Amino acid sequence: MNAYNISNPSSVASIKDMAELLAKGAGVKLVMDVPDAKEKKAFNPMQNSSLNSEKLMSLGWNGLFDARTGFEHTVRIIKEGKL
Repeated sequence: MNAYNISNPSSVASIKDMAELLAKGAGVKLVMDVPDAKEKKAFNPMQNSSLNSEKLMSLGWNGLFDARTGFEHTVRIIKEGKL
């Protein structure tokens, strides 16, 4: 049995990027607060914590689209009630 990370290295996005893409796709205003010192301590200190997809890609798998397109599809599917 093998385990594989399903990730697309061309679609690395921060949580902020994801929130912006989803808000834009949904047509809603995004409001973000700046964290205080206590909240910042709980943040992940790593700048890039994306998954390694080399094992899956060695089998010939490749992502079909980037993060922006993926989130646009997700919002459309949710709006259509297909999820």
